[in-house]
Amino acid sequence: MAGKSSTSVGVGATIVVLGVAAFVLFVLTIIFFGKMGKLEKELTDLRLSTSEYVRENERQSDTVRRFADLASRERKSVVGYLVESHRSTMSKVTGSAGDTFELLETKLDGFEDINGSVFQSLRDRDSQIATQQRQLDDQQSALSAAEQNLLNETERVDRIRSEFDEKQAAMRVDVDQAKEQVEGYRLGVNELNSDMEARLEECRNDARENESRMRDEVRSIRNENLRLQDNIARLQQKKSKDLVSPTDEFALVDGFVAGINSVSREASISLGSNDKIKLGMSFAVYADATSIRPDKNGNYPRPKAQIEVIRINSDSATCRILTELKGNPIIAGDVIANPVYDPNKVYTFLVFGNFDLNSDGVHSSMARPGVEAMIRDWDGRITDELTGDVDFLVLGDRPVLPPQPSGRSPHEVQLEYIRLKNIVTRYDDLYDKAVKTSLPILNLNRLETLLAGR
Repeated sequence: MAGKSSTSVGVGATIVVLGVAAFVLFVLTIIFFGKMGKLEKELTDLRLSTSEYVRENERQSDTVRRFADLASRERKSVVGYLVESHRSTMSKVTGSAGDTFELLETKLDGFEDINGSVFQSLRDRDSQIATQQRQLDDQQSALSAAEQNLLNETERVDRIRSEFDEKQAAMRVDVDQAKEQVEGYRLGVNELNSDMEARLEECRNDARENESRMRDEVRSIRNENLRLQDNIARLQQKKSKDLVSPTDEFALVDGFVAGINSVSREASISLGSNDKIKLGMSFAVYADATSIRPDKNGNYPRPKAQIEVIRINSDSATCRILTELKGNPIIAGDVIANPVYDPNKVYTFLVFGNFDLNSDGVHSSMARPGVEAMIRDWDGRITDELTGDVDFLVLGDRPVLPPQPSGRSPHEVQLEYIRLKNIVTRYDDLYDKAVKTSLPILNLNRLETLLAGR
């Protein structure tokens, strides 16, 4: 009995325990289902909230899984990983971590190439920048070379400027010396002018005294001349039958033609070595002595022929006929003349002016020695002074005097003007004196006629 009671108690206890356990399990089941419903609701809410960040179908995307793996490696959530990556990317791309993709697209507007790749555009721009950088480097090198060339050119210019300054300084010294010399010349010219003025005044005073004395002498000579003319008139009346009219000295006949050889065109003349004639001397041939006289203008008539001595004997000479007038040939007995030739006298000539010996139309004083040589060839004498023994004055063209230079003209120009002025003054003085003294004046044409066509 006691055993049954213990067993009953044990079964009862077991039943009670099982009942309590069942109750507890029931309660726990109610609580669990309550919590499970709450968790399901939370899960549903969580799924709804999570769908804002990732959709269910997007979870299976390889990209999302790759982002999940990357986030898991860094112990981050996918959103955290993406947010951090977004901020890092924005910081690197735009410089602002808070920029959005829309703002990024706005800032990247114009950076895409035709394929829409920003990185390709950036690479292209990097390539362009590199190319431009190389060009910039080349230009920089060229600029450096140009700067070096400029520096070298500057140094060269400085060197040239320095040399120019040295030469300019030397030229200034030369100019100053020239100015001093010119000033010395000017002072000398002024002194010379003063001296010349003083001498000129003395000459004027002497001239006035001489003029006064000569006037007295002229009056005395005129009186004596009147007295002598009276005596001559009386003598001429007594001795008129014994007087003969002389012939001008320059018209005297030198000889005559002794014979003619028409075949060889040669003529024999009555002059020889005893008469001091020379080979090459020429003579003009006239019919008689009266044909040699000049006309009122001083021009000599054209001779009928011209001859030149080619052989000389003691008392005669043979001449070749140079020219001969048609219809008026040379005959024996014609007279010959050369005004410069005289066996008993040497004629004196004064030659001055400009001449044209080669007939080129240019008259120059350089031809004057040629004219003098022409006269010397015929034993004429040349002098530079118009004295009483001068027989002929040979004048060329009057020298042309240029306009008088100003006071600022070079010293050489002024001296040349003074020289030419003195030449013109001497030309006029020679002409006036020859006219006053009735000295024969010959031009080149008349001289050549006198010298038998030379």
